[in-house]
Amino acid sequence: MKTKIKKESDSLDSPFVHLLPIVRFLIEQGNEPIDPRVFYNTQDGWRCDLKHRINFETIKTNFDLPESIVLNENKGVIWCRNSWIEIQGSI
Repeated sequence: MKTKIKKESDSLDSPFVHLLPIVRFLIEQGNEPIDPRVFYNTQDGWRCDLKHRINFETIKTNFDLPESIVLNENKGVIWCRNSWIEIQGSI
């Protein structure tokens, strides 16, 4: 059964909350966040940078994503169009 991801967070203070299940899954699979805070805020918005490539096939297999979550395999990015939050794997 796939984990359903919401199209946006319910929290204004933590707009990345809806993406946490994806990041937790990637960490359980052996990836590591570069920043110990996992998600951090930059002048361009919230982001999560990972040390290793994102395995997009496991994301597709394990998650039911709304249309607002974009998987850009060429750039190694998972991007939320609603919150402008990126999860970036190494490429």
